[in-house]
Amino acid sequence: YLLRIRKVNEKIEDPEVTAKLNDIDAIVLKIIARIEQKPEARSLIEDFYTEYLPRAVAVSEKYANIYATGITNDDTKALKDDILNSLQTCADAFHNFYERTYDEDMINLSAELAALNSRLNYDGLTKSDFDISE
Repeated sequence: YLLRIRKVNEKIEDPEVTAKLNDIDAIVLKIIARIEQKPEARSLIEDFYTEYLPRAVAVSEKYANIYATGITNDDTKALKDDILNSLQTCADAFHNFYERTYDEDMINLSAELAALNSRLNYDGLTKSDFDISE
């Protein structure tokens, strides 16, 4: 899919669309790297691979084909606005998918921090709320 996104990006010379496709390319790379690092996280983003990314690529390819015709009228201008909105929505959603792969890590870290603070308090190594010497 990355190769297809890049191929579309080569066809479209519009800087706004290119910027959106670059954003999608960058987040897809992050997602791939994260899944390589933590394969069990793939199940959290299954819809990303099976549904959303393929559709985003297909829509981009269809737009590139229309863009290549050189036709500029009200319909193609409206289509450009639609593709920009859709690509932004996809980029935002893909960022959410990426963040989802870190949810378990953040929960684990929060639990570890709570345990550490609890142990420090238990051992009397932190300032007590009941310390009246101040």
